[in-house]
Amino acid sequence: MNLIYQKQQFLYTQIGPSNLATYTDKDSVKKLILKDKGVELSGGSRAQVSKSYTDYAMRKAVLLTQTKNAPASTRDVDYGFRIVAEFKNPGYIDNSEVWPHGKFYGGTYPNLSTFTDTQVVDIDNKIIDMIEADKGFNQDQTTPTGAIVRSRRAYTVVDTDNTDASGFTITWPDGTTTVFATGTTFADGQIGEQLMADATVAYGSTVGALLEAYQIAADTFVITSRNPGLKFTLGTAIDTTISTPGILIDSKFDDIKFRLEYDPYEWTAQGLNITKIAQSDFTAALNAHVSVDGAVTEVTAATDQDTQRDAISAITGVTALNDSTDGFTVASALTVKSMAINFPVENAAGADHLTATTASITYEATTEGKFSSLTSDDVHRIFAEADHAGFLRTAIRGVGNSLPDTEYTCYTITGVSKVGSIHGANHLDDSFVTIQLYIPTEATRGDKWDATDNATGNDVPSGGLDQNIDQLLANWKS
Repeated sequence: MNLIYQKQQFLYTQIGPSNLATYTDKDSVKKLILKDKGVELSGGSRAQVSKSYTDYAMRKAVLLTQTKNAPASTRDVDYGFRIVAEFKNPGYIDNSEVWPHGKFYGGTYPNLSTFTDTQVVDIDNKIIDMIEADKGFNQDQTTPTGAIVRSRRAYTVVDTDNTDASGFTITWPDGTTTVFATGTTFADGQIGEQLMADATVAYGSTVGALLEAYQIAADTFVITSRNPGLKFTLGTAIDTTISTPGILIDSKFDDIKFRLEYDPYEWTAQGLNITKIAQSDFTAALNAHVSVDGAVTEVTAATDQDTQRDAISAITGVTALNDSTDGFTVASALTVKSMAINFPVENAAGADHLTATTASITYEATTEGKFSSLTSDDVHRIFAEADHAGFLRTAIRGVGNSLPDTEYTCYTITGVSKVGSIHGANHLDDSFVTIQLYIPTEATRGDKWDATDNATGNDVPSGGLDQNIDQLLANWKS
């Protein structure tokens, strides 16, 4: 065991036979070579290979609803809640100020003896205004000195009969109204889909695309604004039941989660798992992995938008809605603890590389949120080389370093290397050596090696290319 360099790390922007290869030596031992690094490792049963991918941050999303517990008599009532920041890198990178005691958003409401939805909306509006106005010391929000959360009005709406027209009246901030009702198509999910596709849902100069819906149960939807701060209300139910209005709080920045502190007598809180997917070509395979409480389902559906929507919704605990013609909103049932959607290189079995998807995640939140890992910034910090900058060297991205805004795959490889023995001339000992290869994920896609040549001792392909990097490493360690 090497006590000084227990692990060697190498960064590649491209990978292929010119820098990574395998061959079988005269003793039938499989060898892995990094041609440009002078590394050679013996494979076989004692070799190990594992890998990890870039894992993006997920926002935290909580729906807060007032309980409407009324005071015993007419008096002033305190209201509000506290947001406490949780940083992935506290005090580092952007020198963000840590607020260990959090920020309180609330105040005192005068002469309140009973709660009506009108008063709930008034209180919620005051909180929404406070959060949206909290820009901190830096008005352009390049550093998070202001609010670390966003606030949106949200309602839970239940379609009491999806076999006929259902809807509600939307009142906009200026007092104008829009009557929304489902059209000629009646079915589970239609309130959400038709609302997001309805061009008459207009306020001022903005037409359509103002509200979005997430389906959390059969005929049950969370309806909120697409952008924070829009103080709309829902009322005059058409074959629906409409909940007390609430505030959807979610993270404003990646890698800054929050802890919510509130009085349970005043508020109820419900975490949400919600995702938005943009899709540019519904005829191409979605090639998504949907994880529900750790169970992964591969979705390779294509053909059209409805086919992809139905394939996602076929997963237990998950429902997708067509978001106009651009993609989907996806939500889990409230009993699901975690939901995640990603587009990996490999299929669920780990056997074949998937074609790059034309879809992308534009928004993703869970009940607890999640810090990112193995991002391009993380990889950059590992390989930072600007030593002249002292302790600030990891804040400088040098030429030849990691590529910004790039997904990475890290292969951790352990093999056997022959080293000189200290107990006798011409003696060699086996030493287990671990290396890590950091490679842009897209560069790992596709067949670049010739399995036949690798098996017969050649390290440069001369025939057809039929092995990707995962198959190459699997063959080396077999």
